[in-house]
Amino acid sequence: MAFDREFKNPALILGGELAGLWAARILGRRGVDVYIVTGDAQDVALSSKYCKKKRVIAGPWDCQVLRKILREAARTTSKRLVVYPASDDLALNLSIIKDDLPDDFCFVVGERDAVETLVNKRRFYQVLKKNKVPHPVTYFPRDLADADRLASQISYPIFIKPSFTHLFNRAFGYEVKGFVANSRDELLKYYRLAASNAVDVLFQKIVSGAPPSFYQLEGFYNRECVPSILFARQAIRIWPLNFGTTTLCRSITLSDLAEESREISKFLQTIKYSGIMSADFKRDPADGRLKLLEINARLWLHFWLPTECGVDIVFASYLDALGEKVEGSHLYATGVKSLHFPIDLKSSAKMIWLGELGFSEYTSSLLGKKVFAYFNRKDMLPFFRFYTGWAYKLFKARISSAL
Repeated sequence: MAFDREFKNPALILGGELAGLWAARILGRRGVDVYIVTGDAQDVALSSKYCKKKRVIAGPWDCQVLRKILREAARTTSKRLVVYPASDDLALNLSIIKDDLPDDFCFVVGERDAVETLVNKRRFYQVLKKNKVPHPVTYFPRDLADADRLASQISYPIFIKPSFTHLFNRAFGYEVKGFVANSRDELLKYYRLAASNAVDVLFQKIVSGAPPSFYQLEGFYNRECVPSILFARQAIRIWPLNFGTTTLCRSITLSDLAEESREISKFLQTIKYSGIMSADFKRDPADGRLKLLEINARLWLHFWLPTECGVDIVFASYLDALGEKVEGSHLYATGVKSLHFPIDLKSSAKMIWLGELGFSEYTSSLLGKKVFAYFNRKDMLPFFRFYTGWAYKLFKARISSAL
């Protein structure tokens, strides 16, 4: 996987923001031309120097719109495009249509049945249970009457989790992962709210614990569903605090997740999944075991950390999509951090205010080798574009509150 080779097949990233930005940076540094299609004209990914062609098309993109986007992109090059999805719905829709468009594209997405198993959380947890993979206790209400029946049987608080995250995000925003119900009445209230927005939900036992109890196993599984690359990291902070995404994390040894890596590999082979993936775990204080929360079948936050540590999941998937040999490796640098600032600043400020984090502990957590979400010395414009916009929003908010 040397840097001195020129790669002729462009990569098409469907979706922008940090996923599109870092896919462009990782592949662009390898000599791959990167095309990005996003729904936001202000998307920072479009300002990357590695983004060679760009297109803005308002979303959401169903299968029909995706086919049109792909066909138009194919007309811009004589080479087959290597296609990456940056969201759950795009991964699912690409898995549905990819067999209809085989000639001009190489898709970095699994087969339809396997992808749907990972994206549809109702189906996901049912398959986990069938295969005896450790996960939080989950209930599957069929309708309001069934939710009412379950409400009198479960213990509280309980987490109300969407079956399809992208549908929940469109209805309730991207910072809300789900709802926490502290009583039967609250559970039924949230169930009705979700149903009124056509969002299917599950009820899940809450695994307690602070961010150090969160772990991620990431990797690339080849066409034989065998892992070519595996990488482990641990969350240091998340936002929102209780049910959020990682804002600061560090690489750890793969041996720290040895049992989990075997379980995940067995599970993915069972459902016949190949491609990139990121599995989220949380340690359950009740039995000390790591419980599987979800597996992403698309680009995710902090997927750039493995590359900085010496194992390139994204580039390995690019080579495999083209039918080239992938040099597998599970050896990488540990103790390297990935920081998503200023979201981490929000998390840290809240924790300091609650007395859960000392200022000296905060500053020490930022020490050591790290990679930043937006800052990159060889690609500075996205950094300036993001922070200029962030500063403007803060200024506008302060002016509005003062009036």
